[in-house]
Amino acid sequence: MNLRKNESRIGGLLLVGVLLAVVVLQHRLIDACKAESRRSHATVLQSLKGIRLSASRLLDVSLNGVDSLVFPERDRLVYCITSDMCDSCIEEDLEVLYRLCKDSVRVIVAEEEDEMKKFPINGLLKSFQCSYLPGLLQNIPVEKSTGLSLKFLAYVGDDSKIRSIYFPMKGEQWLTEAYVRMLLEELVHKG
Repeated sequence: MNLRKNESRIGGLLLVGVLLAVVVLQHRLIDACKAESRRSHATVLQSLKGIRLSASRLLDVSLNGVDSLVFPERDRLVYCITSDMCDSCIEEDLEVLYRLCKDSVRVIVAEEEDEMKKFPINGLLKSFQCSYLPGLLQNIPVEKSTGLSLKFLAYVGDDSKIRSIYFPMKGEQWLTEAYVRMLLEELVHKG
């Protein structure tokens, strides 16, 4: 009899132990889900911030006809700059482009090549395929409120025209990275 009582107690204790383990695992799973939900919420908020920043930036941009130009590229990312643009801003963008798609992007400089030799980031440009198109200078988009030229990153389609354009912002490399990743994914699915 004592043996049966001991077996019953051991069985009961094992059952309680298993149930406790299940409860602990459920709580850990719930905590993990809550943490993931908070991360997802933060990601959504960051994405919304990016959309708002990009939209407000677009309201202050004059494209100057760049959207109707025919580029010497097809199915490629292009990054267009001039020598009067912020060096550190361009450097931020080039670092993202170098890391994500160095071989898939062409830097188009809307200047004479001799003018760009004075450019402080000229050494960094050597890591990329570059074209010098001084004729593009008159079509560089500008910020309406300041009249300053804007660097831009664009996807040029198979007809050599811009299909998507993005104006990188200083200190917002995560937006530039998101734009580049989105375009690269589209190109992979297209090809």
